Amino acid sequence: MSCSGGLTLYINLLSAPARALTLLPRGIRAPYEEKNISFFKGEHKSEAYLKIHPFGTVPAVTDGDLTILESCTALRYIASKYDTSGKWYPADLASRVRVDEFLDWQHTKLRKHGVGYYFNLIFAPMINKCEPDMTLINSHKEELKKVDADMVRHFIKGRNFIAGEHVTIADLIAACELEQPMCANVTYSQPIMDYLDRVKSHIGPDYDQVHQKVRGFTKSMLNK
Repeated sequence: MSCSGGLTLYINLLSAPARALTLLPRGIRAPYEEKNISFFKGEHKSEAYLKIHPFGTVPAVTDGDLTILESCTALRYIASKYDTSGKWYPADLASRVRVDEFLDWQHTKLRKHGVGYYFNLIFAPMINKCEPDMTLINSHKEELKKVDADMVRHFIKGRNFIAGEHVTIADLIAACELEQPMCANVTYSQPIMDYLDRVKSHIGPDYDQVHQKVRGFTKSMLNK
């Protein structure tokens, strides 16, 4: 693996932040290269990948000699450098604050409980060869109901998208994180479902294409 050249995304589409990162350059028509990092083959812990991401997690982004290890930082960077419209990471300060506020909030709310639910239902039984801990899973599921209510009450109230009338990097993260537990039978309120439909409609066919892998994988694991 090399971190020279143009914009390169090191991703696995089972990862919600990786899906968000993949959707951004497609949405802004920025030239980029994707390199899939297989979790099941242990490629994220390989010597070659650890030279790019020393923590051995996915995703990572390189652009020439620059390496970015955090997905939200990478989204801000790509939008700032490559989006000529100035809409995906808004130039308007008030709109940008809404984007940054959501990105800061979601780490300990939406992502924490979405990953907690999904990992313990899908991955933990496979890794540990045990039955899923339904007490823990249901606890995360209950917290996701609060996340749903908070998003409706604060982040999308009176707006089509988090920052207003255009999809931003905040919506990419929100939609991809919401989709992960939804693949595994979490249900959301109608306002959240309507919001997801708006994001999907705005992005177009790339949205379902990028989510195809996680939907198929999750279905196969639930049917075992």
